[in-house]
Amino acid sequence: MTNIDKKERETPNRVVALFQNELKYRYLGNWEEREDNSSIEVEILTAWLTKKGYSQNLTGKALYEFCKVAGDQCKSLLEEQTRIAQILSDMDAEIEALEKKLEKYKMLKQGMMQNLLTGRVRLV
Repeated sequence: MTNIDKKERETPNRVVALFQNELKYRYLGNWEEREDNSSIEVEILTAWLTKKGYSQNLTGKALYEFCKVAGDQCKSLLEEQTRIAQILSDMDAEIEALEKKLEKYKMLKQGMMQNLLTGRVRLV
């Protein structure tokens, strides 16, 4: 390995070390020359999203959007990354809206139960 090659590898090696040591990511190796290499590893991403508690519906939607964006070779890497970030933001917003809706229904249920238990409302 020449000095230039060594210098070119220093930054990627530091990034890998950061992700492994500080962020506790699992390093899967250099897949640059791997057959059927893809920007999106569907099996790994599916397992991760499932482990994080995302529904099958949201996971499927995310995978579809990611693969659609990754498959568009007309866009630059920055445009692709921006689109992926937007998808993640949209998913977060959707999850937050669902959590608020759930909290609203829990409070409504609690209020109805209090009315029933205090006798203010009677079921006939």
